[in-house]
Amino acid sequence: MWDEACTSVCRRHDDVVAVFESPVGRLALLLRQPLVPAPDERADWLTETQRSARAVTASLRAAGRRGEITVLQWQSLRQVAHIMADWDCSYEGDEIRHAELVASICAWLTDGGPITPPVAGLGRWYRRMTPSWMSVEPLARRRLILRTHRWIAERVLEPLSQDEEPARDDLEADGLLASWLSDAVPSGERESWQPWVDVVRARLRRALAWPGAQRNDVWVRWLFLIPYGVPARGEQASPRPEHALAGAE
Repeated sequence: MWDEACTSVCRRHDDVVAVFESPVGRLALLLRQPLVPAPDERADWLTETQRSARAVTASLRAAGRRGEITVLQWQSLRQVAHIMADWDCSYEGDEIRHAELVASICAWLTDGGPITPPVAGLGRWYRRMTPSWMSVEPLARRRLILRTHRWIAERVLEPLSQDEEPARDDLEADGLLASWLSDAVPSGERESWQPWVDVVRARLRRALAWPGAQRNDVWVRWLFLIPYGVPARGEQASPRPEHALAGAE
């Protein structure tokens, strides 16, 4: 199973964004490269992902990992979404890049077919908003926002892209979102951030209660802005960028 030796290995490889582990110990590497390369960039993309995968795999083998190691960039997008949602995230080296890739999956999964909700262009919009997410202070609040974004992409948008309902049970006091957010801050700060977590859960619960007909592209972007607009205790709410709810194009 995952241990500190594996974490040390991944920290030495900047291309490793995250590592997921199945209940039986299989590993899946999320690399920095796009999940879907542009046609004219595919050759370079393949070279880069192969080089990164070989280096990381060799290091993990040397650290004692003998089980199967999968590279998410080489899997179908639905398989990537399944692994991200159902396997444990044992290592996260770059939270913002992780959030970008997760958000982009939902847009790609719905490209060319019925969109429920319409999230075409979500990846581009999210990348344009990156300076806003990354300017948040203090660091604990930034991590909480990005962790909430990951939950939105995996537990709301991915089910909706398959014409299923979001995981509302995750928003209970003992639900998955609360657990993820608790893990995002040091243990000594969890109590002080609990009011922030409670507000975010309540606002997301109200947002998810909207009927399907109102879940349009503005609603999707609003979900990501909900945690961004909740301040730490004693702070003012984050100003909403003028382009935050504008079209993704």
